Amino acid sequence: MPQPYLVLDTDLTIVGASDAYLALTDRTLQDIVGQSILVAFPENPDGQGTVEQGPLEVSLRHVLRTGEPHEMAVIQYDIPQADGGFAQKFWTPIHTPVVGDDGKIEYIIQNPMDVTESVLRAKEADARLMERPLP
Repeated sequence: MPQPYLVLDTDLTIVGASDAYLALTDRTLQDIVGQSILVAFPENPDGQGTVEQGPLEVSLRHVLRTGEPHEMAVIQYDIPQADGGFAQKFWTPIHTPVVGDDGKIEYIIQNPMDVTESVLRAKEADARLMERPLP
């Protein structure tokens, strides 16, 4: 699949991911399968309140509770790096339930679109506007 997808079970444990997802997050399947999404991708302790793990979990739990897809607005969710640091990332995740033959949710598919470049460009443009003197 050319798009980034992460597959979670109803306990929010990672059961699979597309190659595009693995490339975006600099992970392998062995790194993340079997872990809770909240453990595999922990909060950035240096994020000073910018990390959106709380709303991410709320969105996933909303899907489980309602059985309806949920699209999040842009969130900052930094990705842990192998060197111990974090890469600043902005996403627009869509969470979609996968229902089994019995009508119950079996999985959630996350499609996180990386919008980091556009968010950073917009912030830079806003900063340039703030630097200009008023007429």
